[in-house]
Amino acid sequence: MPKLTDTYARAVEACDLILFETGKFPTIDSVRDRIGVNSPTTINKAIKHWTEAFAKKHYEKKTQPDVPTVLFNAVEAVWRLAVTQAQQAYALKEIEFQQQIADLNQLLSHTREESERNRQGLEEALALLQEAHANAGEMQEAIDHVDKESNDKTFRISQLEFQLQETNARHESEKKDWDATRESDHAWSLKRIEEEKELAANRWQDKVGQLNNTVAALKESEGALRQSAYLARKDVDVLNSRIKELEADLDRMRLDQAMPFKRKLDKRKILGRGVN
Repeated sequence: MPKLTDTYARAVEACDLILFETGKFPTIDSVRDRIGVNSPTTINKAIKHWTEAFAKKHYEKKTQPDVPTVLFNAVEAVWRLAVTQAQQAYALKEIEFQQQIADLNQLLSHTREESERNRQGLEEALALLQEAHANAGEMQEAIDHVDKESNDKTFRISQLEFQLQETNARHESEKKDWDATRESDHAWSLKRIEEEKELAANRWQDKVGQLNNTVAALKESEGALRQSAYLARKDVDVLNSRIKELEADLDRMRLDQAMPFKRKLDKRKILGRGVN
C-alpha cells in the first residue's frame, strides 16, 4: 500500500475528475495543474496506482458476460492510449530532471573551484599578514636600538661638556697662579714664566679644539640617529597601515568564500519547497 498523504489523495481524486471531464487519462502535468502542487514523484505514484485500480476494475467488468464487447474494446483502446501518453510524459519529466541534476552538478563543480581559489588567496593573505607582523617587530627592534645609541651619545656629550668646564676652571686657576708667580719672582724668571704660560695656553687651545671637535661630531651623530629613528617610525606606521589593509582583505575574502555556499543552500531550500 502506498503511503497516504494529502498530496497523494488529492492526486488520485484529480485522476478521476480529469478522466470524467476530458475523456483523457491523467498525466503529471494535468494533475499538477489541477491540485496546484509540484511534486512529480508523488503525482507519478498516484497516477500509477490509480491506473492499476482502473485496469483492475475494467478487467473485472470484462470477465462479466453481460458487458458488451464493444465497450471493453473501447476501454482497452483508451487504456493503451493513456499508458502511452503517461509513458511519454514521464520520459519528458525524466529528461527534465536529469538536466536539472546536470546543471546542479556543474554549479557544484564551479563552486568547488571558486572555493579552492578563495582558499589559496586566503592562505596567501595570511602569509603576507604574518610577514608584515614580523617586519614590524624587526623595525621596532631597530628603533629601540637607535634610541639606545642616541641616549648613549647624549650621555657622552654631557660628560665631555662637564670635562670641558673642569678644564676651563683649572686653566683659570693656573692662570691666576702664574700671575701671582710673575709678580713675586725675579725679572729673569718672568720670561720663562711667560714661555711656560704660552706653551700651556697653546696646549690648552689644542685640547679645547679637540674637545670642541669631538662634541660637534657627537652632536652631528646624534642628529643623524634622531633622523634615522624618525624615518624608522614612519616605516612602522606604513607597515601598520598595510597590516590593517591585509586584515580587511582577509575578512572580505572569507566573506566571499562563504557566499557560494549560502547561495547553494538558498537554492536547495527553494527546490525543497518545490518538491514538497
